[in-house]
Amino acid sequence: MSRIYYNSIFTKMLVLIICLVFLINILVFSVFHYYSLKLDSSSRANLEAYAVYIKDDLGLPPNKVKAAALSKKLNASVSYHSESEKWVTGQHTEDFPDDKLYPLVDSEGINVASSHGFIRFTFTEANHVLTVRILPNTSDLHELRILLLLLLGFVVIILFSAFLVIRKLLSPIKMMYSAMEIVRAGDFQHRIQHKGKDELGQLCTTFNDLSETIEQAIYSREHLIADISHELRTPLTSMRIAADMVDDKELKASLIDDISHMDKLINTVLEYSRFGFSNLTIKKNQFVILQFN
Repeated sequence: MSRIYYNSIFTKMLVLIICLVFLINILVFSVFHYYSLKLDSSSRANLEAYAVYIKDDLGLPPNKVKAAALSKKLNASVSYHSESEKWVTGQHTEDFPDDKLYPLVDSEGINVASSHGFIRFTFTEANHVLTVRILPNTSDLHELRILLLLLLGFVVIILFSAFLVIRKLLSPIKMMYSAMEIVRAGDFQHRIQHKGKDELGQLCTTFNDLSETIEQAIYSREHLIADISHELRTPLTSMRIAADMVDDKELKASLIDDISHMDKLINTVLEYSRFGFSNLTIKKNQFVILQFN
């Protein structure tokens, strides 16, 4: 049964819909990602001007007091290192995605990279390196998590709805499979109770018509065989009467034995005409055929 389940149309259609949803999500993500990069690209001029402002405001080497104030104001981390000095002030940035940022500005000792709200300004001059890492607003990250959870919920609802719709659409196939098992067991009066007008509904109607045709054919066959068997009893009775009048005892016994065997065969045919012919086997025997004048 599990093999039928894994190879069923229902499973294939459900997998197809899951794949389509997955591909649509990738497409939507790609479009938004491209649009985000385009927005980042369009803001390069403003970022470069802002980077120059930060560099001029902090200086290089930077003023540590101003760096601490800037870190607090922008929810950022400011780090500086040179041959003689090294310090960090501001937010904790161990989870800052430095390797996932996209470069936007790289000119005259100023490097700006950004991705999804994370911005990094890097200023280099001689042996001095000043790095400002700006983190997204905490409320924005919380809102993003909520949106992702809502998106996940919508995807689950869509998949569950697809599951219910597919099961409803393909229910005639399941009913037809059960009906075939019932008809194969010998119940030719069984019908599929489905009134759909689609292709599967028409297939169920055709199956019911076919079952009715088979039922009528079997009924006609059984009655024909029963009638023939009853009709055979009349000449068989005449043969028995004629056999009783034979003087040769050995021939008489042989005739009566053959007539009795034919009578048993007719009874067997009548019995199987009532209960079916699946287990009926007919053995060939030699009979003595006599012609009485």
